[in-house]
Amino acid sequence: RDLHSFPTRRSSDLTDGGAEVLLVDDDRDGRATYAGAGIVGWPWRNPERPIFELQRRSVQTYPELAARIRASLDVVGELFVARPGPLLDDAEAALARGTAGPVRRLEPEQARELFPYLAPELAALHVATTARVQGDAIRDRLLDAAIAAGAEVVTGRAELDAGPAGVRAVSVGSRRIEASDVVVAAGTWSAELLAAAGVSLAVAPQRGQILHLGVEEETAAMAVVQPLDADHYLLPFADRRVVVG
Repeated sequence: RDLHSFPTRRSSDLTDGGAEVLLVDDDRDGRATYAGAGIVGWPWRNPERPIFELQRRSVQTYPELAARIRASLDVVGELFVARPGPLLDDAEAALARGTAGPVRRLEPEQARELFPYLAPELAALHVATTARVQGDAIRDRLLDAAIAAGAEVVTGRAELDAGPAGVRAVSVGSRRIEASDVVVAAGTWSAELLAAAGVSLAVAPQRGQILHLGVEEETAAMAVVQPLDADHYLLPFADRRVVVG
C-alpha cells in the first residue's frame, strides 16, 4: 500500500529481476499516503535503534528513485528551532554526527529569513539536504513503473491463506493467488492481515491532525520547520500554503 515507504525493494525492481509480481490493493479510506507530510530528511535521533539504518538507507535512495520514476523531489532544507540554550546545543552536536551535509547555526533574525513566521525568540539549526515529496504522486509513479515492468494490479481486499508452513496463498474475493513469497505492506492494517497467519504485529493506527494555512508570501523556497521541544512540524508547499501537522 505505502510502497514509497519501502524504496529498497520496489515492485518494479522485482519485475526487472524476473519475478512475477501481483499487487493487491483495496484502496481503503484513511491511507497515510495521502495525508503524510512527505518530509524526506536524514535521521539523527536514536542512532542505536535498529530502524535507524533502515531510515538512513531509505533517505539515501530517494534522489535516484525520484529520477528513475520521474517524480518530484524538492530539496528545501530544514530548520530545527528552539530558544538559544542547551537544547539547541545538544541537537547541534547530534545533527553534526548523523546528518548528511553541514549543519549551520542561525540566530533568530537569520532563521526568519528562511521561514518568516517563526517567533522572534527562536534560533535554528539549518540542514540543507532535507527534501519534500508528494506521497500520492510518488505512489502513483511507483505503480506506473511496476505495471510498465510487467506487474499486475488487483483491486480488492486481501486475505491470507496461512498454515503451519507459512502463507500459502492470498485470496481476493473468489480468486485464490498462490505465491512463493508474500510481502505485507498494508500500513496500519498489516496487523489485521497477519493475524490470520498467527503473527502478532505491534502496529496500530494513530490519529493525526493537519492544518493547511494560506499565506501571503511565496512559499516554494521556504524550509521545513521542526521544533526541538514539540511534536509537530511546519511544511511549506509551493502554492502559498503551509501545512502544520
